Amino acid sequence: MGSAIATMIKSEQRQIQELEKPVRQLQSDNGLVKKASDFFALEMNNDKKSRKS
Repeated sequence: MGSAIATMIKSEQRQIQELEKPVRQLQSDNGLVKKASDFFALEMNNDKKSRKS
């Protein structure tokens, strides 16, 4: 019985590790999108200011 539980735990740990990889990638992608969004928001703001001058 103990080895069955150990096998199940190892299987679940493996699944968690496999799911953590795409989570890290999505977090990285979200960070990149946020930086790009901030950049373009600043660009649009600067463009509006330069048109007023």
